[in-house]
Amino acid sequence: KSLVVFWLLSNSLNTVTQFRKVAWALSVMALPLAVTAVKNYVTGTYVGGGVGHAVKRIMGYGSNLASNPNDLALMLCEMLPFTVALYLVSRKPTTRMFAVAIIVLEVTAVIVTFSRMGFLILAALFAMYQVKVFKRSVLGVAIGMLLVGILMLPFLPSSYIDHMLTILDVDSDPTGSAQVRWADMNTAVDVLLTNPFVGGGVGMDELAINEVAGKVWRPVHNAYLRHGVELGVFGLVLFVWLLISCIKSASFVYRRCQSVPAN
Repeated sequence: KSLVVFWLLSNSLNTVTQFRKVAWALSVMALPLAVTAVKNYVTGTYVGGGVGHAVKRIMGYGSNLASNPNDLALMLCEMLPFTVALYLVSRKPTTRMFAVAIIVLEVTAVIVTFSRMGFLILAALFAMYQVKVFKRSVLGVAIGMLLVGILMLPFLPSSYIDHMLTILDVDSDPTGSAQVRWADMNTAVDVLLTNPFVGGGVGMDELAINEVAGKVWRPVHNAYLRHGVELGVFGLVLFVWLLISCIKSASFVYRRCQSVPAN
């Protein structure tokens, strides 16, 4: 379904106006997800009621794409750049204020999910926009962004920083999830090295990992390793090549449009 939708989009969106409409649609669609995340945090709607959990995680949105807090954070992070782009290209003050409100809500929602992946994506996006602003020699905007980020630190939920620091120190995670995922990634590497040419088969990553780690029934939380486990080295190389080609195509369009102010 996703492949069909994006194939249709790629063949039907041909103008700046159409792209802007889709960007607004995605940004507005992010609102229910973000509002639900914030509401669940404020009302204490946690996974398993939060009982016995070292780090309480909010419930997801209740759909296949955002059913748990990590997937919810990922969906919001995917939509965030569209909203930022709309803020940058909009000229009406009311429109820009609406975009800023959505951005704040999206970022807040990602934070309250306590998703380490969400944190890394937010950090990467922040760094990329800082570089973009510096390249345009808009020093005031870059400093303003940095100050806003620093001023937001005292408002972060309690234990949030401690939870994010487990990215650097896996063994310090009291929930045990970081240790499990690190072990799963090591197992996935072993599976890939054991079956480097054919892999475990499409959609068979959990079964392939079970062969090595026992019946854990967990997919590895790493897109590259998952492709490698299922498709082998050649499938992994193909995936990386397709990803790079997409980035190169986007960069090509960006360079072509730079010479035309209307674009």
